Formats: sequence, structure tokens, C-alpha cells
Amino acid sequence: MRRERVDMLEESLENVNVLGVLKFLKTKKEKALYLFMEGTDDFSYYSNKISLIASVADEDLVKIDCGGKSGVVEACKIISDGKEYSNYRCFYFVDKDYNETNLKDDIYVTPYYSMDSFYIFDSVLNQILSDDMNIDKQYVKKIITIYGNKKKELLDMISKYEIYFIKHCAENEVGRRERRDLNSLINLDFSDSSLNLESKNIDDEIKKLKATVRTSINENELKIHMMNETEIYSKYLYKFLMIFLKNLKKLNLKCSSRQLSDKDGYKIYAKYAILPDCLKLYSEKILK
Repeated sequence: MRRERVDMLEESLENVNVLGVLKFLKTKKEKALYLFMEGTDDFSYYSNKISLIASVADEDLVKIDCGGKSGVVEACKIISDGKEYSNYRCFYFVDKDYNETNLKDDIYVTPYYSMDSFYIFDSVLNQILSDDMNIDKQYVKKIITIYGNKKKELLDMISKYEIYFIKHCAENEVGRRERRDLNSLINLDFSDSSLNLESKNIDDEIKKLKATVRTSINENELKIHMMNETEIYSKYLYKFLMIFLKNLKKLNLKCSSRQLSDKDGYKIYAKYAILPDCLKLYSEKILK
């Protein structure tokens, strides 16, 4: 039965949505916890939190990269409907993104825009500065204040672009992968112990997006969106946080000189990222 299912799915590989199921069928073992995710970066965060909640060793966590949200949804549907898989403990994680889709209760949807949101709270930065970078407490508060001011400056610069990008995606049925990288919109110059932000191509990018949407942005709409930074700006704010920390490390003699990539940050700082109550409840339900 299992071999027939694998053969059937391998014949359907042109449908990327079955990749997660295929990986599961080829590696399944009853004692493991299976983490079905949209992409590889998600595993750093979720493996850290699930291992804490379930008190399991790293080797008992199996990463299943489904290649996107639709792959996670399809894997959940096939595995949940298969009685032969009822003894396997499977976790399904997707980002909320711009909208809340009606998904099965078996799927965990982030309470914010994306998994990146769990890293961008001031409480997380506080722990990183104190525990990871060994910065004296008297300076931590000052650094967080500086970071907060620069974050507000960043949001002021990119908010209009991001709102038009959301409208562009909604009205033209295009994916979020078209979003411009932060470095292509903003010049970030960290020198002489200060971080300077300068707009690069934002106005030109906004003009391009305006030409593709039917409605314009009013000031009230812009203000409302700016207040919800964990909802739509988390990708940019995570990137900004990594740039801030990398350059802070250069100035801090107590820190290791090793510089981390954005992908490294997901893993290194996962233990400091917040663990929302909804993830605890979801995990406890799966582990029953």
C-alpha cells in the first residue's frame, strides 16, 4: 500500500504540492515529529520551539520542506485523510501573509504576517543584546531606543511602497516574490557609530506600482497600516534587524568577530524569538 502511494506521487512530481507528502512517505517513523513548512528557513524557528514544548531531541524532528503554502495545505489534506497515518504526529505551519485563508484546524497559521515577526519585538532584541552580545544593561536600553527610532524612520520610508505592493498583488494576482529587497530601496550606511538611512529607488518603484492598481492610497489608510508593523513589514524589519546587529557586533569588542547571514540569524536567534500562546496550544493538541 505504501509503495503504491509513493509510486503514484512520484508520477505526479510536476505537481509541486505533493513533494511534502512524498518526503513524509519515504522517511516516516512513528516516534518522530514531522514539521511541514513552506520553506527551509522556517525550520530553525519551529524546531527550536517544538523541541522545547515537546521535550524531544533534535534527531526526532523531521523537516519537511513543502515548497510553499499550497504544498503544506495539500500535505495536510492527504495525510489527515489517510487513516494509516493516524499514529504519526505531524505539524503544519504556514504564514498568515496578507490575508487569513480558511484552513483546516490541523494547520498552524502565524498570528502575524510571517514567521519573521517572532524575531522583531523589542523584548527579543533586549535578550540578544544582553545574553548573546554581552552588552552591559546600562547600554541596552539606549541601544533599543536608537533601534526604535531608526525602525520608525525606516517604516516612514517604505510604508507607501509596501501598501501599493499589497494592492498590486491583490489586484493583479501576482506573488509576493516580486517585492523588492530592502537593499534595493534603501541605502543603509552604518559608520561612525551611527546608522544613516537614505531612500534609493522607492519613488520610482511606487510610480511603477501605481500604474498597475485601480485605487490610490489615502493618508488614513497609510497610518493604519504603519501601526501594524508585525502584520506587513516583518520581512523588511527582520532584514533591518540583522543589518543592525551585524554592524553592532563590529563595534562591540565582547562579541565574536564572526558575521552572520540572514539565514544564520533564523537559527542563532531562534531561542530568543517569541513563543506565542497560540503555538503552544496548537502543539499541545498535536502531542496529545
